[in-house]
Amino acid sequence: MDQLNFKKNTLLSARRKSAKESLPSISLAKAGQSLVEILIAITVAFIMISGASALIGVSLHGTKVNRFNQEGNFLAEDLLSKLTAYSDKKWYCPTPCSGNFGIYNLGKDPLLNHYYLSTSTPVTSWISGDETLTLNGLNYIRYFYVENVSRDANGNIESSYDINNDDPSTQKLTIIVSWSGTPNAGQTIISKYIIRKSSVVFIQTDWTGGPNPTDWSYVPKFSNQFHDELNIQYSTNGEITIQ
Repeated sequence: MDQLNFKKNTLLSARRKSAKESLPSISLAKAGQSLVEILIAITVAFIMISGASALIGVSLHGTKVNRFNQEGNFLAEDLLSKLTAYSDKKWYCPTPCSGNFGIYNLGKDPLLNHYYLSTSTPVTSWISGDETLTLNGLNYIRYFYVENVSRDANGNIESSYDINNDDPSTQKLTIIVSWSGTPNAGQTIISKYIIRKSSVVFIQTDWTGGPNPTDWSYVPKFSNQFHDELNIQYSTNGEITIQ
């Protein structure tokens, strides 16, 4: 009986010892698993934060670009409005021109002939070169150039200018506004055809000067002449008759 109790006690002691020795292994395994989970969580959080930062940076850059584009469009439209108003008042100035040239007199090379308007009020003159403007802390370069326009037999504007079909009553304006500053450099370009709308009214009662086949798209001084036509009787002062 004593021997049986001894064996039983020995077996229980062995089981208890085995259980105690296995406990540290379980704890170490759980600790290792927790550390891996923490590292994975940190990695995921870092990736998410980096992505969010990149998106914020792109958003801020897009906001700046939109602001520059809006301001560039504003400056371009502002100049176009002034040009349209002033060209109605001053389309052409005959040579020799006393005072400011009209818009039709300006040079027509897009690379060499840049112009802007004087900043006085009201606008009174063209100035050769580029204009520098500062708006909300950013410098903008603004200028315009003028091109001649030709029309085909149907009165449509031709895509390529043909001097033989020149339309002296139409001009093409192109306005360019640019700004610098990496990486936000850019420019705005707008174009518009303007047409001479104002009329010149005159009274003429003497045609004895005879026909004058000059281009009468602009007549600097009306006198006693008229354009060359056939079957015209003009010898009597104060009368002109189509025969």
